[in-house]
Amino acid sequence: MRLRLPRSLIVRILLAEIVTILLAAILLWQVTAGLLGRTVDRFQERGLFAQAAAVTGAASVADGQWIVSLPGGLRPIYDTGYDGRAYALLGADGRLLAASRYAQPQIVTGAPREAQQALFHREQIVGLSLPAKVAGRKIWTIVTINERGPGAILDDIARAFLLDYVGILIGLLLLLPLVNGLIVRHMVSAITRVSARAGVIGTQALDRRLDEEGLPLEVAPLVHATNELLDRLEASFRLQSEFSANLAHELRTPLATLKAQLDALDDEPLRTRTGLQIDRIAHILSQLRDLAALEGLHPNSLARIDLAAIAIDVIAQLAPRALAERHHVAFEGDRDVMVLGNATLIGLALTNLIDNAIKHTPAGTHIVVASTADGSIEVRDDGPGVSAAQSSQITRRFWRADWSRTDSAGLGLSIVQRIMDVHEGRFEQVENARGAQFRLHFRIAVSPAA
Repeated sequence: MRLRLPRSLIVRILLAEIVTILLAAILLWQVTAGLLGRTVDRFQERGLFAQAAAVTGAASVADGQWIVSLPGGLRPIYDTGYDGRAYALLGADGRLLAASRYAQPQIVTGAPREAQQALFHREQIVGLSLPAKVAGRKIWTIVTINERGPGAILDDIARAFLLDYVGILIGLLLLLPLVNGLIVRHMVSAITRVSARAGVIGTQALDRRLDEEGLPLEVAPLVHATNELLDRLEASFRLQSEFSANLAHELRTPLATLKAQLDALDDEPLRTRTGLQIDRIAHILSQLRDLAALEGLHPNSLARIDLAAIAIDVIAQLAPRALAERHHVAFEGDRDVMVLGNATLIGLALTNLIDNAIKHTPAGTHIVVASTADGSIEVRDDGPGVSAAQSSQITRRFWRADWSRTDSAGLGLSIVQRIMDVHEGRFEQVENARGAQFRLHFRIAVSPAA
């Protein structure tokens, strides 16, 4: 099973630090314990060697008997068995020659007898075996001490050091993830702010740039490159808008002249067909001009307007055409719906929606424009509607549901979407509605008195 790492960079860094610190703490504990153990053994060996040398120096043979005449300072220690201290003398054959009162035969007789001094451990007993020669005979002096005795404090010191000082050091190490987490979080917060600013950059706000100050050096080049990309995008959009506007402007006069010359033609069917094509080209150019004008608008240029009043004006303008094609257009809903918007653009959006309803529904269709107090306005009809396959394509530029038609360039709904982008509103197709139903949702305008 593959281990899945968290996606968060901070969590990954902290996890790596925690694992590293835990491994370092275990290693530190083991290394420190080993070093302390060897240091304790070294000190114990020195102390035991001094005692073994003193016992050896006090040993003698009289009448075949081994005697140890300890100095006055050492005699009470071995006579009382203070902190488990004891000594013994072993012969070359391992026989016990002499021993203190509290010597443990099973320990001293099993002590190593080597050519050099040797430290050994038997549970809590630590001993030293020291080879020597006394009265011309080779012997081994064995001295022992109980590590847990009241006088043996080296192990206590070692344990206290491990538990206290090493514990404090490990605790400080465990604080590092918290400190580093705060540092990384502070650094990442700058990236988060830049990401939030990048999220609001769109076609209607291409003049905005990402702030490069306060960013980590590793991230700053990416942000700088993004700003340069935005510069190129803004220039490209501006050139595209200027080209569309200039093209629409330059072709208006030739089209008007061409249509005027049609009146001189005697062929009525030809004059009618050609006139329709000229009208279509003029309509497309008008839509291109509208799109070009929209690219330069900004949401900050919006004002407080009456949504219902604009809808009524548009219906009044389109009613003669709708009636001529035997459609019924009506307004219903709330009046005095004040929103933030541009009256000309909202009128253009409603015109395109109503125009689509007139074009794409059969005669006798009822078209209703309805406004609501929440800042929304709907255009709906009881025609055939929009299929589910078409609903995701309707706002694409130059896309048409019926490619056999020649009176549409497929720009109407894309213009509506662009207008809603400028208004920072929503353009929605209402699902499961009878016929086609589109909703425009604008921001409510706060009353100046408020």
